Amino acid sequence: MLSQKMGIGNWLIQIDSDEYIPNFKGFVKQLRKYDSYLENPKENPVQISGFHVDIYKYLDDGLLYVRNTCKVLLATNYPNYKLARQTYEKVIYVNTLVFHESLARTEQDLQFKLKNWGHNHELNTEFLNKWKSANKENYKNIKDVFYLNPKQWKNLGYLPTKDFFEINKNIKKIDIQQITPTFVFFKNLGQWFKHTFTKPKKQKIAFEDYIQKFK
Repeated sequence: MLSQKMGIGNWLIQIDSDEYIPNFKGFVKQLRKYDSYLENPKENPVQISGFHVDIYKYLDDGLLYVRNTCKVLLATNYPNYKLARQTYEKVIYVNTLVFHESLARTEQDLQFKLKNWGHNHELNTEFLNKWKSANKENYKNIKDVFYLNPKQWKNLGYLPTKDFFEINKNIKKIDIQQITPTFVFFKNLGQWFKHTFTKPKKQKIAFEDYIQKFK
């Protein structure tokens, strides 16, 4: 409803309250390269995706983050949403990192979140002990740290700052899967093939499934 009020013919950007784009100016610069998609958005709907960097834990003098990234949908030219931000249209990837604070909270707040989460029976039983013990001295030895399937987050990195302006200045030094121009090119090439030569499947999402996913 909000996207409709904002008006078709604009880039509609959606960022959650626990997500941060250190180089937001750079993201907008990349986004504007695709302004041609604003001319007839209903006939050429697209989604713009960056890459999530999950913040694992804040420390007194820095933070720990998950080294492997995943896509995060940030904008669309046509808000025919099917599930949260997902429209199931063609994705255009841009070289933008988005830091996600989902687990980066105090131990008390994290325990409260996990206890009251609808899927807490699926939790990795080793997760909380690993999280509590992780620090800048031992983080390289801590593996498989995701709270459900542990192998989804294989290992951690460390940044000696919690200031996102400082993170932006040193963004190229972050020890993650490298999001190079070549990597982004082939991701976009794959999307072009997918949406040019295959018929899109209609996605039917039950309301109950939606509620369970985002509890």
